[in-house]
Amino acid sequence: MFKRILLALDGSENAERALPWVKAYAGRDKALVVLVRIVDNGVPLEEGAVDRWLAEARLYLQGPERELNFAGIPSKIVVDFGLPAELIVAVARREKADLVVMASRGGSKVARWLLGGTVERVLRLSPVPVLVARSGTPHARQARVRRVLFPFD
Repeated sequence: MFKRILLALDGSENAERALPWVKAYAGRDKALVVLVRIVDNGVPLEEGAVDRWLAEARLYLQGPERELNFAGIPSKIVVDFGLPAELIVAVARREKADLVVMASRGGSKVARWLLGGTVERVLRLSPVPVLVARSGTPHARQARVRRVLFPFD
């Protein structure tokens, strides 16, 4: 069903709670999982900071990549620096993702309140479906969506 699934991670435990959903959906057809970490550009810069942060982001993503590969799921790592929501959508387009998966909350509650939330912006901008995994809910063993809310006006 899915050929390419994009999983956006921000380095937080909450964001990693979406990983079991990706394993469940990608594992059936051995879809390629594109692991994405965007280093937010909303922080003050010091010389060499961006390169160091990108290297740390790549190193962080190697953990989930190993976990996926151990499960027999092919994966690829993409790291970038900039506005997270916009770049997640850009990577989804560039990689021709069939699905974007994100946890409902990442690492920063204050930034979510101030900026409106990365997940919300991805939902508005994404050209492909977005599965938002509730970060506070334990993962179900069946790992399938049982209800879908379809709002329309």
